[in-house]
Amino acid sequence: MATPTLGLLNHTLLTSADASTGWTQLTNQETDIKKEGTASMSGVFRANGVQGYYTNPGGAVSAVGKTIRAWVSTSNLIYMQPESLNGYQFLMYDGTNTEYKVAFGVDTYDGGWKNFVIDAGLFTTLTLANAVRWGWRA
Repeated sequence: MATPTLGLLNHTLLTSADASTGWTQLTNQETDIKKEGTASMSGVFRANGVQGYYTNPGGAVSAVGKTIRAWVSTSNLIYMQPESLNGYQFLMYDGTNTEYKVAFGVDTYDGGWKNFVIDAGLFTTLTLANAVRWGWRA
């Protein structure tokens, strides 16, 4: 496996979550509760399998040898599964395949903002050079 470089898909800021452009399901702009920038995207995740993701309007981005970083905060602990039962998952899509990796669960999340970092090389069923969508599934 290639050694990942620290950054958001090649040190390119794909979204600061300050506008809803490109977001699906997470489409409510929240200007009071945010970690960085002037806003954050929020949405309702109360059903198993519900997912919110960002589709890059500029097209595919290469995730080869990269890490992906995001700030996550959730208040739906009563609905969240433990990590062993897939809790919250990070997803990536290459235009053909979608793959999910468990990020945390009710047993490993203490609340508040969590800085989520994942090595894109862990996604083995995708063409990493063609990442077009990434996000979260509950």
